Amino acid sequence: MDTTVYFEPKRKLEYLTKADIIEKLNDVSDGVKNLFKLTAEVYSSPSGKLVNNGTVITKQMLKEYKKSILTTLDKVTKSVKKLNEPRKNSKVTSFKKLICFDERLVKFFNEVNLGPAYELVDEGDKKKFVKKADDIKTLLPTFFKHGISNPTYIIGLFTLYLRNNPQLVCKNGQFFTADDTFNRYFKEYYDNIEYTTKSKEYIDENGKLKPNIIHRTMLNTLIYQLRVKTEKEDKEIVNYKDSVDKEYEIISNTTNYYNSLKRKK
Repeated sequence: MDTTVYFEPKRKLEYLTKADIIEKLNDVSDGVKNLFKLTAEVYSSPSGKLVNNGTVITKQMLKEYKKSILTTLDKVTKSVKKLNEPRKNSKVTSFKKLICFDERLVKFFNEVNLGPAYELVDEGDKKKFVKKADDIKTLLPTFFKHGISNPTYIIGLFTLYLRNNPQLVCKNGQFFTADDTFNRYFKEYYDNIEYTTKSKEYIDENGKLKPNIIHRTMLNTLIYQLRVKTEKEDKEIVNYKDSVDKEYEIISNTTNYYNSLKRKK
């Protein structure tokens, strides 16, 4: 005797398109009208049955017909709800989620040169960048005192680090060379990040990146690896959102200042 138990996998609900929804709603409307008509005729018949185009229609068949209509209506309803759901951009959300970072990330940025901070101010009918502080780090206490920010914020700091250390940036702008300070804090992390490229000047005979060569996109993985899960992250970190947003605005304005210099060249 076969005692094997077979499980049928749960089917994923397939949602209707807008065109399908309209078509199904018309079908439901016609079906309801037809159901009322047939129900009246069947229940008024002495035999409780009705012959329609050679088909014998019974009360049980009307129940199945009603069930079919309700099933279609339920699918239409779920599809409409799905279409009206706000679309979530998970990438944007995750890049702006507040995170407690490993102290070595804070120590690294404390040690390196990030340059001054700039802000955009109104000057008559025009806007102009002016220096806000000689050292941008003095305006970023949430990160430098508490280690709290988000991935977008940290990418901004790495951008300023490379902008103020141009000798590290390779000629195509997408690769940079890790200096002694970068290696001291992060070499154990980026050595384990897989990256392939067709740029022959940056790879060895095995197709791997040459020592100390890093592509900017590898920073995303590095940032992910430097997250720290703490009680603060669960209960208190949300309180830092406004301060992180304000500090990121300073980073963004400063980055935009450097970008404006590139456009003028």
